[in-house]
Amino acid sequence: MGYFVKNRQLQSGSSGVVLPAGGSALRPVSPVFGLIRYNTDLAAVEFFDGTQFVALAAAGAIDYTVDSFTGTGAQTVFTMSV
Repeated sequence: MGYFVKNRQLQSGSSGVVLPAGGSALRPVSPVFGLIRYNTDLAAVEFFDGTQFVALAAAGAIDYTVDSFTGTGAQTVFTMSV
């Protein structure tokens, strides 16, 4: 069973939710499994896994190359670097 907590910062039509935030010293004394918060000391979102707080990590990293082109109005083919 869950709990409903009204987030006063979430406005109608908003595209996001503001997470509870604070430093490591301000973590709840008795956290529950699945609790999510933003740790301002670590600058990371973290969750409680039932035993400890764990920082969420990106699913992976990607490298990308940015190519820039200036068309002539007639040019239809551009050569990518990768």
